[in-house]
Amino acid sequence: PSPWAVATPAFEPAIVIGPVERCMLCLTGKIAAVCRRQNHLTDDLRQSKGVRATVWALQTKLRLTLGEDMTSVFKIAAVLAVICGAPVAAQTDEGQTNEGPEPTNSVSIQLNAMKEGDNSCALTFLVVNGFAEPIDKVVYETVLFDGDGQVDRLTLFDFGTLPPGRPRVRQFSVGGMTCANLGQILINGSHTCEATSLEEGACEKDLKLDTRTDVEVIG
Repeated sequence: PSPWAVATPAFEPAIVIGPVERCMLCLTGKIAAVCRRQNHLTDDLRQSKGVRATVWALQTKLRLTLGEDMTSVFKIAAVLAVICGAPVAAQTDEGQTNEGPEPTNSVSIQLNAMKEGDNSCALTFLVVNGFAEPIDKVVYETVLFDGDGQVDRLTLFDFGTLPPGRPRVRQFSVGGMTCANLGQILINGSHTCEATSLEEGACEKDLKLDTRTDVEVIG
């Protein structure tokens, strides 16, 4: 049998919305998440707790600013950029849009947060596919070390589908271990890397690892 045990993904419940708000949520939800993540919010919006609250605050400001003129995507985007204080895509003389940074041609994984559970530890990762092409499925062999530096377990973290250049959050619940007893995480390599447009081994080539916690992530 394989020594790699599959980790349990942990997901928050989906938010149920009505059809009237779905279109605006699609636009403002994505921008609200980016604004909160990059801390690009005006003082009043920064007080809202969570992305959902920020979305509704953004919608209120949109209606107050534009009134009933909600038909222009360009006007909405311009107002959102001012509200968030976030930069918008630049338009070149040739009419082409600069949509973001150049591809890094590597995957970056950050251990963003840890949360104690009932005899478990929830590990939250921020992962970015730095390639110009999508990754259909990526699973990483992960080794968890305890506070004494001994191997606690071998596990598989399934990060799923990663679109190019867009951050994704993945959370895994590790049972039988407290966060306080987790000493180090080793990304041992990619167990699965399905990306038809990328070369073999692309998911682990020049892998960039980082942490915002006290637990080191190495590879």
